[in-house]
Amino acid sequence: MKFYRKVFEPTFDELTLFVLAYTCILLIGVNTYRLIKSGEIHQNTNGLVAFLPAAIIAVGIALSLYHAFSKRKKERIEKQIMFLFASFVSGFAGIWGGTYLLSKSEKLSWVLVFPAINIISSYFILGSKNRVLDERCIDDRNVTIAEVAVSAGIVTTVYFITANYLHFHWAATLSICVAYGTNLNRVIMNILLGRQQPS
Repeated sequence: MKFYRKVFEPTFDELTLFVLAYTCILLIGVNTYRLIKSGEIHQNTNGLVAFLPAAIIAVGIALSLYHAFSKRKKERIEKQIMFLFASFVSGFAGIWGGTYLLSKSEKLSWVLVFPAINIISSYFILGSKNRVLDERCIDDRNVTIAEVAVSAGIVTTVYFITANYLHFHWAATLSICVAYGTNLNRVIMNILLGRQQPS
């Protein structure tokens, strides 16, 4: 169990939170543009409502983006909001993405690994729910501009390949990007930029 917890339990820091917030902004922005372009913005807003179910999501996105570029120390309440935001996005991506992909299992069975990662990560988050009360729920390390730029570039590439080239549903795209952000991005940054892992 300790091995699986180490692999799948997300370590929430500024870079992870930035990737999650950037993914949400990218998904909302692109889908909003498509709705406006197609003239369906007034008839079909379900996609927007799904990503903004509560004020904490908007505040979580704002705080995550702000602290990626700020050196200011994060307050405890800010960490708690950011942790809840990241937990919600991870769980939503796993459940919603998994539900969609299971309905398309004959075509996209290999993609099910991503919502599975999201669901397992969410399980470990819920299993350690006291983390939200702990000031250490979000790592204090400041992210660098290089890490932000490389992460944004990778997520943007993954997004447009899955959404435009592979034509995945937005739920599948979200699940893949979230799985990358919570479990793989820190490994990639460590390889590319020599980023030190949080202890």
